[in-house]
Amino acid sequence: MEFWILIALAVYMINVFLPSLMYLPQIGIGGQVGARDNLPDHAPLAARARRSHANHLENLPVFLALAFLVMLRNDLNMGQAILGAQLYVAGRIAYMPFYIAGIPWLRSLAYLTSFAGYILMAWALV
Repeated sequence: MEFWILIALAVYMINVFLPSLMYLPQIGIGGQVGARDNLPDHAPLAARARRSHANHLENLPVFLALAFLVMLRNDLNMGQAILGAQLYVAGRIAYMPFYIAGIPWLRSLAYLTSFAGYILMAWALV
């Protein structure tokens, strides 16, 4: 489970930095390292990257809580919990580019994949 937590955190870190990288051409290095007062609105792709990051912020704590609960238990179906973690990570990896590209149905499918991962992890705890 520790491996999947680390991968999920790596995906999270990509989600942290991607919006800033996408905003950089719009504001330049000076805007990026400054106080960021009075900056222009994000271009559509950078704005989607920010929303993808916000969505990840909402979902990562649930995954981490489930993963840590799974790690505390020795009497559960670890294979099912690992599959759930894998689905969560795969869904989050797919979600980001689908959201940024503005592909609504695939984005929703990726989200549902990660949500199915939650369900498998939670079911392993029951």
